[in-house]
Amino acid sequence: MSAPKVRLYIRVVLPDGTRPYLDPVYAGNQTLKKGWAIYGDQPQRFDEATYYLRYAKNGKRVYKRLGSDAQQALVAKKRLEFRLRAAADGIELPPDESTGERDSSFTTGRPLLDCITSYVKEIAAHKSKKTLAAYTETLLSFLQALDSNRKDIPTRRPLHGEEPKLKDYLDHPDWLSGPVRSKTIEGISREEMLQYKAFLEKRGNSPRTVANRVDFFQIFLHHFGLPSLLKGKDKPKYTEKKVRAFNGFELGQMIGHATVVSSPYSSETLRQHRLKLHKMRIAPESRLQSRPVGIH
Repeated sequence: MSAPKVRLYIRVVLPDGTRPYLDPVYAGNQTLKKGWAIYGDQPQRFDEATYYLRYAKNGKRVYKRLGSDAQQALVAKKRLEFRLRAAADGIELPPDESTGERDSSFTTGRPLLDCITSYVKEIAAHKSKKTLAAYTETLLSFLQALDSNRKDIPTRRPLHGEEPKLKDYLDHPDWLSGPVRSKTIEGISREEMLQYKAFLEKRGNSPRTVANRVDFFQIFLHHFGLPSLLKGKDKPKYTEKKVRAFNGFELGQMIGHATVVSSPYSSETLRQHRLKLHKMRIAPESRLQSRPVGIH
């Protein structure tokens, strides 16, 4: 049994906002030129670029996000090729030393960060600014919840005292921990959704906001053909206050019993206003019939 072929790609950001997978540019000594890709049959350097490995598993194409370091991308490619060859020969390898997980190279599915990027662009193109803001905050807080358990020191750039926004994380994925960067949308678990709910509650969001955020994120999952992960008792609970408008009779009763503390109008004027309101409320038909009929 032959091992699946592994290809190395570099994903760049073009001026129009698209993010294609391109072939990387190699130097003469079989090293990579960091940030360089073949675009339009010509080598070109890109400021925003991320390396990916692509291979097939069980007939399904798999992309593995690596990061922006060119040499580490080459090492990851060789490591994955070795592990795939071993698996094809029936050899079980120990856990990957780089992650401490068994067969971490076999992470399948669509990268979460790529799904977020495409979803936000679609919402921005077809929905209102209010809807865009709601989903942007939802996806940002989910990434923050996943990243809240990291043990290393975040490598975040200073943002003039401001907290990073969703676009900042998408433009600089190295600000996130390795497990979050490599997370696939298919790999999101019920436990992580419960962690997200607890993260929102601990942050001080109201029960209704927590429920809305969870609902928005599950709609995001539905967009990519995935089911809801929180159902029934797992879903956030909140009590919705019922609002009822006063009817005309109740308004009349309140106005009739109101106590005037100070008013520029005389008591007789106020009495006439109340009487007029009372007549308008009880006799709308008579008012319509008393109108003069125009000549046709």
